[in-house]
Amino acid sequence: MKDSLHLSADELASLAVSGEEAPEHVNGCDQCTAALAELRDLVGTLSALPKPPERLIDAAKAYYRKRRALDALIEKLAEDPALRAALRANPTKVIKAAGLEPSSELIKALTDDERRSGALAERIAAKGLWL
Repeated sequence: MKDSLHLSADELASLAVSGEEAPEHVNGCDQCTAALAELRDLVGTLSALPKPPERLIDAAKAYYRKRRALDALIEKLAEDPALRAALRANPTKVIKAAGLEPSSELIKALTDDERRSGALAERIAAKGLWL
């Protein structure tokens, strides 16, 4: 279930790429209308560019899959004390279960006892550990 009446970034991106008509909510919501218009402008600009090499597209897709998996893991860790306990007990298993490669840097970032509220995601983003 969505936490908001607004469309998610994925839903807006899908509408922008597909060119489908926006749902009723978008027509009455300045925030969603503006976000969709911006994405449609971006799609138009990108569509006018020459097609990039397939390897570049594959690399971008892989990057965003890893990024989304890491974001999802961080959210689950923030919400689930049992998952945090499992991470302390076996970080490699938890990271692999999230679909990520358990590098030493990622394990350290996720298990560092000095972390503060919200600092975990910032440290990981700053280090670019999902690359």
